[in-house]
Amino acid sequence: KKVFGPHLGACIVDGQFYPDPEAEEEDPEELTLKSLLPKALRTPDLFLMLIVGDEVAVNRKLNLEEIDRVALEELDAKKKEREEAIKKAEQEAEEMGEDPSAVADEYPEIEEYDEETMPSKIARDAFVEHKNKVDEILGLWIAEESRWEGGLSEEMVNRKVQVVPISADRPLATVLKASMWHLRPVVNERQHLISKTQAQTLQPKVAKTLVNMGLAKVSKLGHAVVSDFDAHPDGGLVGTEKYPVLLHDRIYFPGSQEAREAFLRAPVVPTGPGPCRWELRPAIAIVGPPGIGKTTLAVELSRRLGCLHLTVPMVLQHALQGPD
Repeated sequence: KKVFGPHLGACIVDGQFYPDPEAEEEDPEELTLKSLLPKALRTPDLFLMLIVGDEVAVNRKLNLEEIDRVALEELDAKKKEREEAIKKAEQEAEEMGEDPSAVADEYPEIEEYDEETMPSKIARDAFVEHKNKVDEILGLWIAEESRWEGGLSEEMVNRKVQVVPISADRPLATVLKASMWHLRPVVNERQHLISKTQAQTLQPKVAKTLVNMGLAKVSKLGHAVVSDFDAHPDGGLVGTEKYPVLLHDRIYFPGSQEAREAFLRAPVVPTGPGPCRWELRPAIAIVGPPGIGKTTLAVELSRRLGCLHLTVPMVLQHALQGPD
């Protein structure tokens, strides 16, 4: 309770506190993660359960070539020691007038290694057996049914704790990226746990109806894009009415479906003065020699900023089709 209680603040537990796999019965007084968490009056917000195959774990944990090299050196040393002992004993037998040929029988042969007795195989089998026992203690992930079976994982799920399986067969950078993605709701977006339950999506017609009936108001941002308002203090880019969101009786207009999903995950409302009363509609021209990528850049910027993509042929065609 002193070092692991809620007063500690944010923490990441390196969960190596599991029961002894070799013990026949679980000791209730043993210091394990399962026994420590209730005593600390703290339940993890998220369990990241790393899953790794036997071969990958063996290669990371054991140097099989080094094990065999050391064992073979020790075997050669024992053989050499036996030969020297036999040679010394034969010399003593000759000095005493005894038959030296019978001396070697008193020293047992040094057994050679075979495929089954190689130290690397014994070490590997022992490690895999230990790992499998630990896997049973921690729980098995049934991928076909997307559920945990047995062990600590199933118990945590029963306690309403989210247990996320992460494949650790991949490089560390990939495992770290996957872990950070799963940590977003409880770390990066933790301060929005309450507000994001209060935000809801609306159909454009419903948003207009709520405003007309006085049940909601358009936020002080007007139709400025919520996600871009801080970057554009003069008013932000003009958004769209296609993706309204209702939060605290105010309607916000993210600029795209992706922006709306991001706003729902973390409903951050900009503080300070509202946008300019005048709608800002910037026009940006992209010029350059042929083949340099003007169209590619224009299309991508239009997609990211929510602007209209225009080309000169499009403008001329529109002008020629006009009423004049």
